[in-house]
Amino acid sequence: MDVGRRTVLGAAALGLVGLVGCAGTAPATTGAQQVPFTTTPPSGAESRQSMRVRRVVTGHDHNGRAVVVSDADVEPTDPDFAPKWSVWAADRTVTFPDDGTPADFAGPLIPAPGGFHVVVLTLPPHFNTDVMFDTSDPIRAAEIARAQMAEAVAVVPDPNPPGSYGTIPGFTGLHATASIDCMTPISGESVFVLEDEEIRLTPGDWVVVNGVTHAWRNDQDQPVVMVGVIVGAEHRGVPLRQ
Repeated sequence: MDVGRRTVLGAAALGLVGLVGCAGTAPATTGAQQVPFTTTPPSGAESRQSMRVRRVVTGHDHNGRAVVVSDADVEPTDPDFAPKWSVWAADRTVTFPDDGTPADFAGPLIPAPGGFHVVVLTLPPHFNTDVMFDTSDPIRAAEIARAQMAEAVAVVPDPNPPGSYGTIPGFTGLHATASIDCMTPISGESVFVLEDEEIRLTPGDWVVVNGVTHAWRNDQDQPVVMVGVIVGAEHRGVPLRQ
C-alpha cells in the first residue's frame, strides 16, 4: 500500500489533553516565559513542524510532596502515517500516589481494556477517504478500504459485507475499534460519519464513540485540530445488521 493512501486511512481511524498551538498571538505560560500560540494550525507538512503540544506532568517526590516532574513539548508520532501527539497513556488502571513516571503503553493508538490514551490530531483540509478509491463501484471500494484499514489500525471484526453501509461521503473509512473515543474539535469543523448519518462538530461539541462503526471527514478549507480521550474496552465485534 502506498504511503499517501495509508496516511488518509490512518487519520480516518481516529479522526482521535494538552496545550496545542502554533505561532500566533495568544500566550501560554511556561514558568515565567510567555509562549505565543494559536489553535489554527497550517496545513500539510507544516502542521507537523509548527504544531506545539506542551505537557506538564505532576507526581510525588520522596517526601510525599506534590511536584511538577516534567514540563516539555510532546513530539509528534506516526503510528499510522498521520501525525499524532500522544499526551499521556496507560494500558492498565493507574495506582496513586506515584512519582509521575509514564505507565506501560504498547500503543500505538488503542489502549488495552481499562487503559486510556489522550491524543491530539489534525485532519487536513477536505479530508475524505473516498478520494483514494474508485467509488463508481462502492462495494469494491469499501472492500479494498476495509482490508487496508486493518493494516493501519487495530479494528474489530465486521461481519457485514463491504459496501453494505451505503455511500454517505466518507463511507470507505467506516471502521470500529475496541475503545470508547471521546472526541472534540478545538479548531475547525469535523464531520463524524456513521452508517446512515453524519454529525458536524465544532469547538465545544463532544462525541462519545462507544465502539460503533464510524469515520471522519473535513469538508472545510482549513485543517481541524481535535483532542481525544480513548479508553480501552472489550469488544465482541461489529453486530450483524438486520
